[in-house]
Amino acid sequence: FFVQMCRALASVIFGDPERVKLILVTSENDFVQLQNRIVDALVSGDMHTIRREVNEMKTQSGFYFSFPPYFFTGIVYFGQREYVICAEEQIRYGYCENLVVCIPHSEIVLSKISLYFPISRLRTGSSLNDMIEKLFDGTCNVMAHDFFQFFEHPKTKDGFESGKYVFSNTTLSYEPLAMVTRNVDQEWSDICEGTLQGLIKGWQENITQDTSLCPVRASNSLNISFMNAPICVGNYGDIVNKYFDGEVNKVGLISAPAFGNLECSMCNNANALKQGTLEMIVSRKKLNCGVVAQYLNAENNMSSEYSEGLSRMNEIFCHAVAAAIFQDDESAVNISYLGAFNNSLFLADTYDVIAGGWRNLSDWSPELSDMVFSIPYYYAGMGDGDDRIISFATQKGDPLFSSFVNAVVTATIYAVRNGITGEINSVRMPLIDTFGNDLQWMLRDVIASSGNYDEIFYQSYGIDVDRGFNRVIVGGSRPQALGVYICTMSGVCIPGGQKEPEK
Repeated sequence: FFVQMCRALASVIFGDPERVKLILVTSENDFVQLQNRIVDALVSGDMHTIRREVNEMKTQSGFYFSFPPYFFTGIVYFGQREYVICAEEQIRYGYCENLVVCIPHSEIVLSKISLYFPISRLRTGSSLNDMIEKLFDGTCNVMAHDFFQFFEHPKTKDGFESGKYVFSNTTLSYEPLAMVTRNVDQEWSDICEGTLQGLIKGWQENITQDTSLCPVRASNSLNISFMNAPICVGNYGDIVNKYFDGEVNKVGLISAPAFGNLECSMCNNANALKQGTLEMIVSRKKLNCGVVAQYLNAENNMSSEYSEGLSRMNEIFCHAVAAAIFQDDESAVNISYLGAFNNSLFLADTYDVIAGGWRNLSDWSPELSDMVFSIPYYYAGMGDGDDRIISFATQKGDPLFSSFVNAVVTATIYAVRNGITGEINSVRMPLIDTFGNDLQWMLRDVIASSGNYDEIFYQSYGIDVDRGFNRVIVGGSRPQALGVYICTMSGVCIPGGQKEPEK
């Protein structure tokens, strides 16, 4: 699967899927290899977290993670049936007194499992193979790792199919696996994202592999065609179904990365308010936020889909960013209403951030890489020919501020997943060190001022509106197949006859 993702990227760049050098990386050296430019991109099952955007543990550097991701996975338990039940129910006494859980050397897994078990019950493996050997020799009786890694390994897959070992019925997380690039080259990051979107669009439109149509371009050409990915390699659904059991489950829902390790005593960016865009905003004592208030459809008419509700949602997210910066003061924002959205809005340095931005990478050009887009907070169009994903847009060149804005959107989604609301229990939001001591309370401030994602949606649209694909993936149940994917960049499930989700 990973190899095909790399071949798709070569197809987009060169028109030739064979023009790729595959380099094997491990969980110990993957980000190091990327930082040192040994590899150009990581396609190795790496989870997207806010912490890794800002300060990845092994390199102490930040990275860019693609949206869309190429998979959603989750941390699950795997091992002897009786002890997997113990782990799921968090029992450490009686018949569970001998429970020992093996975990990888991973900040993400440790941050999850340490919430449920003391360190004395955990054993760390240097690799998945090492963890498997510890399971086999009795060092532990349960392993915790992401489902994707377990399922693709022949030993764990054989153990599951033979009935000797079982997976847990629930996941401890619901995480996106993304293509990773260095955060200093937005054009290259956009090309990687566009390749994934090309694979998905091919899946939607039944564009399958046809090598006779696969062009070979000069290596210095900027005539990028993302549709070379499905034509030269096959579309997303074809690739998934070829390498994994079961069909792709299509769900068009709101999701977000994890925060990752919330403690960051060695973060290079431990004083984010005194750097870049954030420092400028603090000195001004106001956030300058542009709100896209008008959306035109393909006929340049006002689209009925993009109602006043979306404009209100954009406003609320502006206030949420202000609250995160100014210690719960959501009023510390100057809002400017924009007639339309385009890639030249930042040229005059008028705005710090724009709420309601969108782009279509199928029409990509280097000029479009002047902006960095957050994870989406609204899917619009729903297959009527005017499909868009709505998100924040920030200027390229300040990845720390872009990650800060991503963390604001992520907070609203995290709150839904954990039953946290603005009116009742925003103090349950975790403290976060990623952006420095002065911003430890930023997640609580976001929810206290603006509410969680559901509250923001209902404030914007009311409670009787069909939410379509704009519902949060809550997690809990383990996917029946690995190919769990947000339908598309536009929120449409085609082909396959997937009905719209219920309200």
